[in-house]
Amino acid sequence: MNQAAQSAGDLSRLHDIVTPPPVSLWPSAPGWWLVGAALFVLLLVAAVESARRWRALRYRRAALVELAALRSSGHDAQLAPLLKRVALVAHHRDQVAALSGPAWWSFLDSTGGKGRFSAGAGAALDACSYGPTHDDSAAAPPFDAAEAWIRAQGPAA
Repeated sequence: MNQAAQSAGDLSRLHDIVTPPPVSLWPSAPGWWLVGAALFVLLLVAAVESARRWRALRYRRAALVELAALRSSGHDAQLAPLLKRVALVAHHRDQVAALSGPAWWSFLDSTGGKGRFSAGAGAALDACSYGPTHDDSAAAPPFDAAEAWIRAQGPAA
């Protein structure tokens, strides 16, 4: 028993358990700093490229807004000049400026028209250029073909 009393006396000299400080979530190894820096540079490059692309395709968004206004107002006589302006921005001036008629339709087909203009939308587009059409069925194909062509311009979406 004397030993039990002596053991109880030893417990009075014990101190509380000292816990280590919490582990930091901040990476301390140099490899993680390099990974973080590389990730930051990658995100920065992606953001700059996205902003550059957004600015480069501004003409296309403006053309689609103007096309929607022309479609809703029925002013299809302005459709051919709109397509020509978009083509002048999207392609080299010397390729586009002098084109008219079947050569123009062929250019539109080869740059994203997918044969729509040679198949009839080009003739309807030329008819629209001389005045507004009152037949909605004749006006729909040039607007649809024009919208598809405008969306096909610029870098691949």
